[in-house]
Amino acid sequence: MNAEPPTRPVAWYREPMVWLVIALPAVALVAGVLILGYALLHPDVEVHSERRPAPTVTGGLTQRFDTVRLA
Repeated sequence: MNAEPPTRPVAWYREPMVWLVIALPAVALVAGVLILGYALLHPDVEVHSERRPAPTVTGGLTQRFDTVRLA
């Protein structure tokens, strides 16, 4: 009689898929913390423009365009 010995279950830490499932979110978390830290330590430079602001469209200008279309 060739009885096979009972196989022992494999420990969870010996399965490669478990480490893939753990490592991918861990790497993403570490990368996110590093990017956040870099963004907080090196903020963007504020840009101030000395140019005049763009002209605003007033009521008289829109009325003038309307009268041209009607004529």
